[in-house]
Amino acid sequence: MNRLVYFFFLLCVSSTINSQSIGIGYGFSGTQNFGKPESTIDVSVLVDLNENVTSSISVSNWSGMDGNLRLSNSIIRGSFYGNVGIGISFFYKYYEANDFLFSFGIGLTQFEKIDNYYGLGNSSYSPAFSLTPLFVKYKLNETVSLFSKGTVSFSADYGNPNWGSLVIGIFVDPINMFK
Repeated sequence: MNRLVYFFFLLCVSSTINSQSIGIGYGFSGTQNFGKPESTIDVSVLVDLNENVTSSISVSNWSGMDGNLRLSNSIIRGSFYGNVGIGISFFYKYYEANDFLFSFGIGLTQFEKIDNYYGLGNSSYSPAFSLTPLFVKYKLNETVSLFSKGTVSFSADYGNPNWGSLVIGIFVDPINMFK
């Protein structure tokens, strides 16, 4: 996972400082075969690489089963899925009209996995391929935008569940906000 963060950092440094924005969103996430979707909070940083391509790093945290912090019961032995996802995506703008921007994206995500054998709750991250078929951004003014995105992630490890989320939120451009 550290390699993903370093790669994103290099992308940020190589792009212009004026093309970055920070977003926070609220929505729903679900892990396949682990109950109903739960509420989630998503924090993202967007960096425009050029006129049509934007990169994003995001961290999602969802409430877990019955509002617990993790999708597991600490008494039960086995492997479970936690409530944290970290991902890097690239979005391609395919349509822009008025103040609306429509994009789709692909990326890599890592999801928390908990191995709880013999009372040891070891946590690791499981890789996944992410697809965002629709990312919509509506520009309110020069520094604030509303957004909506739906993401589906497919586990790279055979037998691990898939994950999905639908989030709406707000992006703020901190550099241009105080100009």
